[in-house]
Amino acid sequence: MVNLLRRGLTISAGRRWSICSGGDWIFYPACPIIAKEFLDNNRTVLFSGTPCQIAGLISYLRKDYSHLITIDLICHGVPSPMVFKDYIQWMERQNNDKITNVRFRYKKPAWSSCSVCIKFEHTKSYIKSTRIDPYFVGFNKKYFLRDSCLKCKYANLNRMGDITIADFWGYRANNWKMRDFDKGCSLIILNTQKGSIVFNDISNNMIYEEKTMDDAIRGNNGLIKPYPKAKNADKFWEDYLGSRDFETVSKKYFIPAKLGIRNTLNRWKYNYMLLIPESIINLIKRVKHKGTKAIQIK
Repeated sequence: MVNLLRRGLTISAGRRWSICSGGDWIFYPACPIIAKEFLDNNRTVLFSGTPCQIAGLISYLRKDYSHLITIDLICHGVPSPMVFKDYIQWMERQNNDKITNVRFRYKKPAWSSCSVCIKFEHTKSYIKSTRIDPYFVGFNKKYFLRDSCLKCKYANLNRMGDITIADFWGYRANNWKMRDFDKGCSLIILNTQKGSIVFNDISNNMIYEEKTMDDAIRGNNGLIKPYPKAKNADKFWEDYLGSRDFETVSKKYFIPAKLGIRNTLNRWKYNYMLLIPESIINLIKRVKHKGTKAIQIK
């Protein structure tokens, strides 16, 4: 099997693939031409990318291949490569060293509270919460997403891939078997019979449980609609393009969250919700929906 997730990016982006990983924050061109070459030579291809990349592949191929497996991801949107380049250059100036690797989903202290981890050639690694790192804060607040992503026609339940994957944000463990989910928990949606066959072939090597589509949507709104544009995104771009000063503009717009004991307690509550009987959780939900003041379990 040829996996074009890695091979395609290596051919298109060269060294950059080894530098940046751990999320869909940087957009690299997919490789439908290479995929077709392999498919026409009867080689099985696993093609993974954003929904629009999968749609582009399907349009380019113009026919179905039984030995093609497609995987789309629930996309947050594609950020500006210019802003990312400026962020990298700023980080290198701050540390007076060259960056060798960037991880946007470094699972410390946990998957649900992950960090940005940047490694340098000589100096100590930079590790900051995704709620504090300026680039990630700006990305999360949708300041520099592509305009086309803000009106994406593929952000819906009519998925383009045989399989859809994502981080299972909002996941709640209901049994002891899933107690270690904070080491990393993925959402997998099987969209076609081909996708179901692939999943069944590997399911014995996985710890999984079935969830409803409502469970999936709760933490992944990109599954049903595009993410909205930041309210002052236009003003941000006016300032940014006028200066190209990442540090100054980020201090104005990319305001970090305040992390403290409440964040730690929320993570504990999130991790150990499986110990709370479902009947009590449902009761709290009913009280909350009636507008009565109650303990909130998020």
